[in-house]
Amino acid sequence: MKTGVLILAAGSSSRLGKPKQLLKFGEETLLSKTIKSAQEAILGPVLVVLGSQSDLIKSTLKIDGVKWIVNQNWESGMASSLQVGLKFLEENYDPDQVLVLLSDQPFVSTELIHQLMTKKENSANGIAACSYSDTIGVPAIIEKKYFSELLNLKGDQGAKKVIKHHLDDLVQIPFENGKIDIDTQADWENLQYL
Repeated sequence: MKTGVLILAAGSSSRLGKPKQLLKFGEETLLSKTIKSAQEAILGPVLVVLGSQSDLIKSTLKIDGVKWIVNQNWESGMASSLQVGLKFLEENYDPDQVLVLLSDQPFVSTELIHQLMTKKENSANGIAACSYSDTIGVPAIIEKKYFSELLNLKGDQGAKKVIKHHLDDLVQIPFENGKIDIDTQADWENLQYL
């Protein structure tokens, strides 16, 4: 199956006060780490959807092989970024499935993406997603048959809503560190001790 990668990185990081996409985690920024993990795991297009401070982020991160697109409507919520990215992938690459990633989950790795891909390939299910903190969410791989539902999401709804509607067509892998994301300065400071 042809897999497109969609990394959502459009938010303004308002609670943090600076672009979390550019925070350093180890030797790399959160966003560059996510991009490189995806590139190493998947032979397919890697698309990053930016919004707030897109020029600063693009000029700071010079990474080959990435398609950058800007969601001009990013303030309306995550659904619009997901849709802008998915439409671009469909029009330009026609993927059979999409891997959805966020830019603020620091423990997403090439190995995790490989696990997700393998679990999906070895099942007959249309969705593979990660489970953590009593929920199911991204990173997730979603087949084309659900693209129309992703394109109908509104506001701050994300892929999790579609995933939860199709638990009967879901295979999941545990990813306890998926609960760790960066929204505030305290989140960022706590991450340094993990």
